Amino acid sequence: MTQLLERRMPTAAKEEEVNYLNSSNAEDYSLSNSMRESWNEHFDRLNEIRRLANNWDYSGGKAPGPEMSDVATAFLRRLKREGQWPAPERTLPTPEGTIVFEWRFGQRHVIAEFTSADAVEWMSKEPGSPAEFVVQTCALKPRSTIFM
Repeated sequence: MTQLLERRMPTAAKEEEVNYLNSSNAEDYSLSNSMRESWNEHFDRLNEIRRLANNWDYSGGKAPGPEMSDVATAFLRRLKREGQWPAPERTLPTPEGTIVFEWRFGQRHVIAEFTSADAVEWMSKEPGSPAEFVVQTCALKPRSTIFM
């Protein structure tokens, strides 16, 4: 198994971001109708991505494939079930055949990119700071280290 590369992200994360992610207040995570719809939109998007064929973007884009879609869907289900993360802001395929989830926490931009059926590359970026990266294998749980 590929060794997990763990690099701690800068500790300058905004207090409200950390509080949101670590809060034990059930009210913060109760799924309102709009939140359910938001999660469902991403599951629907993953189903659309699953059906893509090569050249889906008319520029030679590679289709992610069913195995990659399965792993990304399982990952998203786990995020929703555990209630520690909000639904992503965007779910999209890339021309390289990967699947990307994007979030924004204040000024921090976070991307989880499924590069294979057993690996996800995390990127976290704040304005004025270099991007930080973590590679994770068996990508079914988000790394909390990207916020600490």
